[in-house]
Parts: sequence; C-alpha cells; structure tokens
Amino acid sequence: MLHYSIYIAYTSAYCKIGYTGNSPADRVKAFQTGCPLPITKIIWWTGFTKVEALNLERAIHQHLAHWHSDGEWFRYNKGIFRQVIYCIPKDLKTYRKTLRPKGVADMSVQVSITIKRLLADHDLTQLSKLQVDMLHNSQNYPAERFHLYTKEVILDLLDVGIAHILNRMCKNQGMTDTDVTAGIITELKPRGLTVYDFKDAELFKMKYNYLLRLVA
Repeated sequence: MLHYSIYIAYTSAYCKIGYTGNSPADRVKAFQTGCPLPITKIIWWTGFTKVEALNLERAIHQHLAHWHSDGEWFRYNKGIFRQVIYCIPKDLKTYRKTLRPKGVADMSVQVSITIKRLLADHDLTQLSKLQVDMLHNSQNYPAERFHLYTKEVILDLLDVGIAHILNRMCKNQGMTDTDVTAGIITELKPRGLTVYDFKDAELFKMKYNYLLRLVA
C-alpha cells in the first residue's frame, strides 16, 4: 500500500519528524493534545510503502542526530528542512503517478523546473516575483494542484534558493546579511517602518534591490 507519508511538524522551538499511514494533518491533531507548544506548520511527502517510510524515517533521524531532543522531536533549526530534503530520494522513485488526479497537471513539477532554471541563471528578480505570486495569488497557484511536492515545500525551497543567491551577492560586496539588514533598517527609519513590517518575500526583494544599488 502506497499511502504512507513522511512529515515534519513545526513548533516555535522543536520539530517532530515521523511517518504515518493516516492523513498527516490528522496525525498532527492527535499529538497536538500532548504538545505544550502549538504546531505552526506541517510539511509532508507521500507515496511510500510502510517499509519505505520506516526506513526513510530512521535515515532522517540518524542524519539529524546532532539536533535530537527526545523521541521523534528535534530542536528547531532553519537547516532542518534542507537536511530532510537531503535524505529524501532525489529521484523520488517512491512517488507514484496514481497519487495525482488523472488529467490534472502537477503544478509542483512545473514550478520546480522553473525554479531550477532561475537558480541556474541567478535570476533573483523572477524568483522573488514567483515567490510573491505563489504567496498572494492562490487562484493561479491553488494548493490542490501541488502533488509531488506540497506548495509549502516549494515555497521553502524558494526561500533556500533566494537566501543562497543573496549570501553570494553579500560576499561579493564584502558584506554579511546583517550588514545588509542594517542598511535597510537605516533606510526604513525615516518612514517609521522596521523590517518586521514586511513578510520574508518582501524583505528578500528589498535586500536584493539594496545590493543592486551598491553595485550600480
């Protein structure tokens, strides 16, 4: 049976990484009762047999041993997602097309190809535009059209890719991300704004434009 999933459930301080044969959302509801912190987000990959899911869970737990806290819980770290992605089979042999509704294009595949091309071209302008569109235009990017990867996974991958390009641009200018943020804070202060007034996607774009002005 190919209905087992690997999931990451996030709280503000910890992540729970496990597998389930039920709906990951229902699984979260089950252990939320005994969790003192609210579950803020859940990401999952589906289409595994029980043995595949169990073996993959063990591999991920071993790979993340440095952050282990207790049982299936790990200390929250921004690198957790990337490390889990590292463990997921890159060819995703366990994904079955039968999981996708017949006659419906898998938007996650289309968007992933676009992201890969834009990352190769270091086209941060279009990456940021895509990120904003996915966040605010649910009509063009409905969550139910994402099957191989969930929409949340694609958005996290965008975050990682954009951050990588920004870090490279910072290094080329002999700066750190903290330096860039400080520069943006200085520019926002006369307008009575702070970086906390903006979402991550908007802040990424501001950092990019700030770095472009330095190069010009």
